This record gives sequence, structure tokens and C-alpha cells, in this order.
Amino acid sequence: GPSRVLEPPAVPRFDTPALKDLVIYELHIGTFTEEGTFEAAIPHLAELASLGVGAIEIMPVAEFPGHHGWGYDGVYISAAQASYGGPLGLARLMEAAHGEGLAVILDVVYNHVGTSGVKALEAFAPYFTDRHETLWGRAINYDSDGVREWVLQSAVGWVQDFGIDGLRLDAIHSIFDSRAEHIVAAIARVVHETHPGALVMGEIGLDDPSRHGAPACDAIWVDDFHHALHVLLTGEHDGYYAPFGRVGQLAQAFEHTPPEHFVVYSQNHDQIGNRANGDRLPASVQPLAALCTLFSPLIPLLFMGEEYGEPAPFQSFSDHIDQDIAQATREGRREEFAAFAQFSEQIPDPQDPETFRRSKLTRNRDPRLARMYRDLLRLRMETPPGGLNTIEFDEQARWLRAARAPFELLCNFGAQAVRLPCENQMLVISTDDQLFSEHAEGVELCLFDSGDNETRVELTERRALNWHCYLPGVGPGQRYGYRVRGPYRPLQGLRFNPAKLLLDPYAKAIDGVVDWAHDANVFPYVPTSAEDADLELDDEDDAPATPKSVVVDDAFLWEGDRPLRTPFSDTIIYETHVKGFTMRHPEIREDLRGTYAGMASEEAIAYLRDLGVTALELLPIHHISDEAFLAGRRLRNYWGYSTIGYFAPHSEYAATGRGGQQVREFKGMVKALHRAGIEVILDVVYNHTAEGNHLGPMLSFKGADNPSYYRLVPDEPRFYMDFTGTGNSLNPIHPSVLRLIMDSLRYWVSECHVDGFRFDLASALAREFFDVDRLSAFFDVIHQDPVISQVKLIAEPWDVGPGGYQVGNFPVLWSEWNGVYRDTVRDFWRGRANCGEFASRLSGSSDLYASDGREPFASINFVTAHDGFTLRDLVSYEHKHNDANLENNNDGSDDNRSWNCGVEGETDDREVLALRARQKRNFLTTLLVSQGTPMLLGGDEIGRTQLGNNNAWCQDNELSWYDWNAQDAEMREFTRRLIRLRREHAVFRRQTFLRGIEQMGSGLPDVWWFRADGLKMTRRDWQDGDCVLGMFLNGKEIVQRGAHGEDV
Repeated sequence: GPSRVLEPPAVPRFDTPALKDLVIYELHIGTFTEEGTFEAAIPHLAELASLGVGAIEIMPVAEFPGHHGWGYDGVYISAAQASYGGPLGLARLMEAAHGEGLAVILDVVYNHVGTSGVKALEAFAPYFTDRHETLWGRAINYDSDGVREWVLQSAVGWVQDFGIDGLRLDAIHSIFDSRAEHIVAAIARVVHETHPGALVMGEIGLDDPSRHGAPACDAIWVDDFHHALHVLLTGEHDGYYAPFGRVGQLAQAFEHTPPEHFVVYSQNHDQIGNRANGDRLPASVQPLAALCTLFSPLIPLLFMGEEYGEPAPFQSFSDHIDQDIAQATREGRREEFAAFAQFSEQIPDPQDPETFRRSKLTRNRDPRLARMYRDLLRLRMETPPGGLNTIEFDEQARWLRAARAPFELLCNFGAQAVRLPCENQMLVISTDDQLFSEHAEGVELCLFDSGDNETRVELTERRALNWHCYLPGVGPGQRYGYRVRGPYRPLQGLRFNPAKLLLDPYAKAIDGVVDWAHDANVFPYVPTSAEDADLELDDEDDAPATPKSVVVDDAFLWEGDRPLRTPFSDTIIYETHVKGFTMRHPEIREDLRGTYAGMASEEAIAYLRDLGVTALELLPIHHISDEAFLAGRRLRNYWGYSTIGYFAPHSEYAATGRGGQQVREFKGMVKALHRAGIEVILDVVYNHTAEGNHLGPMLSFKGADNPSYYRLVPDEPRFYMDFTGTGNSLNPIHPSVLRLIMDSLRYWVSECHVDGFRFDLASALAREFFDVDRLSAFFDVIHQDPVISQVKLIAEPWDVGPGGYQVGNFPVLWSEWNGVYRDTVRDFWRGRANCGEFASRLSGSSDLYASDGREPFASINFVTAHDGFTLRDLVSYEHKHNDANLENNNDGSDDNRSWNCGVEGETDDREVLALRARQKRNFLTTLLVSQGTPMLLGGDEIGRTQLGNNNAWCQDNELSWYDWNAQDAEMREFTRRLIRLRREHAVFRRQTFLRGIEQMGSGLPDVWWFRADGLKMTRRDWQDGDCVLGMFLNGKEIVQRGAHGEDV
């Protein structure tokens, strides 16, 4: 297009921080935000400034062909990229950055131009020379005075016209100039003349920093620090990493002088993006890399997202318009990795728009890593400037020790523990193990090898009530637990017993389950039939019978997976069980049945996509422990509401292994479902644990700090408050317990990419002391959390305590399982509810949710759920038949609101079967045309039965598993068509409540209710009339707009 003349924007001068105080943050405008513009980056600047960043370094923005790219193929070296917002957008970003106290450094490319620009520029002057060649094409001709002036004016223009505070000159070792004043030195000179405080930095790679004009630069990028550190952390030795691997090389890089002249990094755009798949450092080594980089006296550079463990890759992407250039880019990318054996897999196509999309930040955070970066940057600001006092290393033992008063950094890159004396405060790079316990007297970390041999390590440090140690040489797959010493005084609520091995409350993987058949006793007391048995301490070691925590490798290739963020109004939830859905599926591979991998299989996903659901609500997948009495009955806890590990996916649902592999398998399931457009909602149990009441086992929390983790009866702390009917209630009032819950929720969102949560017995979490309080600390923290507040939050709005039934009373941002909807719809279709009650539920339950500003989707509508009859049983049984649970049919609710259509249980009576089929269609139709968010119980669409068992919590067998060979094909097709109807017509998915009036000028109200004869409903019809109701929904009276502002 044509060129444009602009008046230079007025950007005031800014005092750039001194190099010795600088922390640089490199970012790419196109992928830093979803919008990919200068303007969109502005709201994130304040967070960077508060983190301790002094300057942002923006990858090249000089105008390049297409919409997106890294920017190193720019053609017009003085024009700001139009797709980013052009020159005015850049000026606004500059003004905002300066307002936050941030300098802005711009990456500029003066060694070549993009291939598409070569012909265009050659028509004007000899811009290029044949005497030299760069890796990226023809070299710029600096023998020409005009070309030199072209580049010098560009450099001055960025500083003078836009207020840029510094330039980073790309690959100065590929800028060829034989004149006395090298062009790099000339650029530095004119920039400093324009603004004495402006910085000029040069990228030199591994080349000689005394050449190519580098001495004229204020600072230079050097790769030796990165390469030495990377190989020590990852063990990679291919390609340009081949010469590295010695600890001494890292020590040498630490000693560059003067330190404020060298920019170093553990990650940057090149070192991530030039990898085959653009993958970042593995999560397990990120803390080590951060410590080395930020402790060094050199200028540290962070790459966007590094500070919180961003999971998205940064891949090589381009948008070349010229197809010949596009194909050459693809081929060049493949050839680039010929020397890297581990990258033999297919390389992502740089021209594929998905490659660009995958590289956008997800902002899914690792809260621990984010806190660590913030603390390290604070310490760096408090540390006096200057080089290292001393540095030493041992090549054979693989350790490095660096002193920079008042701290010492001890780095162990080997597999064996190393003990070194330390005179200063220590920063230790290794595995960090810690356990919260307010009342403990001592804690041991217990490590187990493959033969179950135990090694104990005393945790000697205690900070903020967290017992911790730093243990080098511990890696993924290591099994461990804790033993906690303290008084055993049950009458005072204290139940410490170091003979009992405890799971880590923060364990991300757990190996095994309790072996109830083993002779070892997992109870902290000597089990007898006496009522006061728990008062006598048992000193028998239970390690052989208990599960073990496992250290995991957090690294996972998400390949650009991002939150789907399906609006609640468009959501159709399918409640199911990982094992139950897949266990008997004839098309799923036998070794994958009952597992996360089975749920991720093509067969499972094809079924769900064909059905049309948009979200799976999975029954609990947190690691669980069976109740002791079930073992004696040869039963298992199938539903999973007996959590013992809030960060660990249940290992028995893994096909690939239980030594940490279950984490990767779970993530793979989420990624596969997301690719199919299906969200994952987890049913979570933060109200109680598997440790039961005062006579329950000791597995984790009870032995770590009983009075902190649990709510105890105030006057009798031997006993537990039980708002859940399970024997105990977790104590979210305690700050450390609340933090554990929040850390767990963030972990599942940030690290595992889940899309939301259904909180079991959520009223128990809202109890400040006894009364349910919707303004409790739990809700306050949820609403203020930048991660959790953005996902789907669903409450089961009741518990078993006094005043626990709280349907309609949860705060804004929350949706609720609408128990009133369930009861009313069941009653209506058996003739026990009037039309008025039914219409209230059909239209979104505004009586429950409108008064506090919530919308129809606050109501999660359901007729059946895991807890109770299936749909088939709802129309086949009037009474529960729970004999298989071996509790004499005393368990389970008697309030089923069901009708058997004339015969109790299974029958071959055709009239009864036809009536039952019609009733099922009535229920399904009601559910899927109601305003609100529908939840379908998995299996209802194929006629799944539990033979009248309305409490199949302990039936991990064919009674609960889907029988795919006996499915009702007609009902499945009917359900599929209903879901399609709902998805195709926005009138069933309104985001605002119906009002019965005209608002959009259609001439008719948004809803009209009428009798069987077509006349308007009267008050008598609503209250006492026949159970017949007509409803007209006006599609021309939908107030909301579509995603792009269009009418729907």
C-alpha cells in the first residue's frame, strides 16, 4: 500500500534505569495478549513493574508482510507494524510504559531485510552486497553512504520520534562493515547524541565481544551463560550445545566483567522458539534456572511468561504472502534441525495459523513459581551491585558455589547429595520439601527406593509454621512420605504419631492405595471394639500398607491448548465417571478401559461429539482412599467422595503407570477433550477427607496437624464437627487450609487446564463457624483470585448440617445445582406439582436467582445425577433397592419423587414400557428446553439402569459401569436431536430472564403461556388447573447480542 506521512507523536523523555539495576522482560506483541496489539499489552504493564522489571524489550515491530511473525523479516525498518496498531499504538504503549516506570527497548534488525523486501529495495539503490551473506539472506551494503544513512536515520527515528529508550541490535556478528567506524559504533553514537540516556545493546551470540562494533554498545547479549546452564539442567548435547556440559563453563560465564555490560538469560525468544516445537524449559528445572539467572551479577533477561511458568510454547511462525517464500521458510525450518536428533518428529508448519495461535500466552500460572520469581527479584533489588565475591566448583561432583554478599548460591547439578559449609545466607538450588504443621515438635521426610527401603531426613528448618528442607538429587519418580512427631492427646485434639507414614498434602501424584489386607495398622490407635479405643496410641509402623507420595515432572507439551471458555448459556454438561464410562465400552482398547487414556480415546470422544455435549463433569478424580469397612464387604468406593490427595489424579484411573505417569495421562485426556471442543469440569471434595472421624485411619492431615486441618467440636476436641455425614469436616477457616484449597484449585487450572469445578457439599465450605455465610473468607478469596474467578464455579448448595440447604443463596459468579428444579420437574411429571411451579423452573428459576443480579445460567438444571436414581430407574421404581450395598437397604434417600408407571422394576409389559419411554422423553425434553444450563446424567441417553439402587457409591462393578451392548438406540438418537435443537436455537439459551413483555419491538412478548385450548392461562389454571401447559418463546425478543455484537 501507499506510504503515509505522520506527525511524530509527542512521547516525553524518560530516565532509563542504570544498567546495574536493570531487569529486562522480553515480549512479543502478537502473542503477549489474545488481541496481539500494542494497546492490549498496556493493562499488563503495571504487574511487570510491581514484579521488579525495569524495562520491557519488544521483539521487532518494523513493518513486515502479513499479519503475524517474529518480526525479523521486516521490510520497512522505520515503520511500526500496522497489525499491532501502527505508530500511534506504539506511542500509546510508550506513554503507558513510562507512566509505570518502565523503560522500553526495541529489537531492531539491521543485518538483513525480509526476502520479500529485497526486490523492492533494490529498485531504488544498492541496498545489498554480494560480498557477504547472512544466515537469513543477502547482507546489507554498508559500503554505501546512502544505505548507512538509511539505517542511522531509522535508529534515530525510533528514539527521537517514539521516545524508545534503547535499541537491541539483532545479530551484530552478521553486520558486515569494513569502515573505521563500524556501523554498530555509528548507531551507538547517533543514538547517544539524540538522547544521552538511551541504551544500545548488541546481540553477539558466542562471537568475540571485542569485534563487530560491540565495544561501542552499552551492553551485549551473550549466549555462553544460557548454553552452559541449559546443558547442565537438561542434559541436551545436540547441535550448538555439543561443546557445553561442564560446570566450569557456567562459572566462567558468571564472571563476565564488567557485569553490567552483559545480558544473560535462561530462556529467550531464540532459545525457545528455535527449538523444534518451541517448548520452554521443563517445569522441574525452571526454579533452578531462575535462581542462577537472577542471582548472577549480570543483567538478567526474562522471556514473557517465564515468571509464572507459562505452559504455552513459543513456536516459529510466519505469515508470508509470497507462496515461494512461504515454502522456502517451511523447508528451511526442517533443515535447521538436521543436527538435533531429538527433534526428528514433524516440525510445526510456521505458516499454519495454528502455530501462531498456540504461541499466545495462556497466563495459566504456577503460583509457587510466581511467588519464587517475585521473591528473587525483591532480593536482587536489595542486593548491593557488583560482581561475585568468590566462585568455585567441582567438575566431578557437579556442584557450583557462588558468593555475592550477603548471599551464597549453592548449585548441585549432580545426582548425589553434597554438604558444604556456608558463611552467608544461602540460596540453594534443589528440591524443596515442606509440610505445614503448627503444633508438631519435629518432622521427618521419608524416602523410599524401589525395594521399599526407607531413608529418613530430618526437616531442620521451620518458617511460618512450615517445616522444610532442601534436598539435592531428588527427581521425578521418587516416592516419599512424612513422619510427624508431637503429643498424642486425643482429648485435646492432638493426634501425632510418628509410627504412621503420612502423605504429603501437596503431593501431585500418589502411588497405590491403602492395603487393608496387610497386617500393618493404619489407625493411630490400637483398634478394638471399645468406644474409647482411639485414646491408646499404636506404635506399629504402617509404611508397608500405606500409599506413597511421588515427585513428578511437571513438563507437558500442551501444543497450544487454551481454555475453551464456552459461555454457560451455551454449555451442556454431561456428568460421568472416568471408569464407568469406559470400562465396558467394546470399541475402546481393553488396556485403556477404565482410565484417563480411555476417556481420551477416539472412540469415547467421537461418542461425546456426536451426542453434542460441550462439557464433562467428572466425578471425583482426586486421589481417594476406600473406607475400611468396605474392604470387609469386598466393595470399593466407586463415586470417589473420599479424597486424600487434592493435587493428585487418582492413580487407579491410569493406564500408563502410577509413579507420576498418571499426571501426564490426565493432562493428555484434557488436551484431547479440548481439541474436540469439550470442557472438563472436576467434581471436587474440599469439605471432608478420607480420614473419617475420631475412629478413622491416619493417612495425612490428621497426623500432620489435626486441630488445624479439621473442625473439631469446640468443647470436646476429641470429636469432629460433621457437616458432611462422613465423620469430619475440613477447616477452611484456617489460613493454611484455605491456602491449600486455593493452591489446589489453581494447580488444576494452571497446570492441568481444567475448565471449572463442581464443589461437593459447598455449604460446608461457606460455614465460618456454624452458620452458612455466603460472604465467608472462602468466597472472598475465590472472587479475588485472577485464575479461579475466570473458570466455571458450580456449587452443590447444601450439606447435612443445620441450615445447610442454600439453593439460590450463593453469590454472583457461582452457578448452583438446582435441587428445586429437580424436585419440581419430577413432581410435575407424576402429577404432584402445579403449572405455576413448573413454569418457574422451565423459565430459569428467576425466583431463586434474579434478585441478586444473577442470570438464568446460575441454575444448573438436572433431573437425575449420580446421587439417586438413573432416568430409567426414575420411571421404573418407586422405592430404593440398595441391598447390594450390604446395609439392609437402610442407606440412600427415601425421597425419590419417582413413579414406576404401574410395575415396580423390570417388566416386559409393552404398555408399561411405552409409558416409561414417554416419561423419559418428557423429562429429557423439559431439561433441554429449560432456560439455564442443562446437566445430563451420563448413561441416561442410552437407558442405563442400576436396578433401583439409588446410592451406588460403593458399586465399582457392572451395576454402575455403562452397558454399551444394551443401550437404547432410539433414546440416544432422541437425546442427540434434542441437544442439537437447543444448540441451534438461541431462544432456549437466553442470557437474561424472561419478563413476559415486549422489549425489542416484535409486537409480542418474549414468552407467552397458554392452555390446551390456546387461551391465555388464568390464575386458577396456574394454581389448580390440569397439568397441561403451552409455552411460546419469541426468538425476536432476545436482548443479548452475539460474540461480535450481532443479533442472535
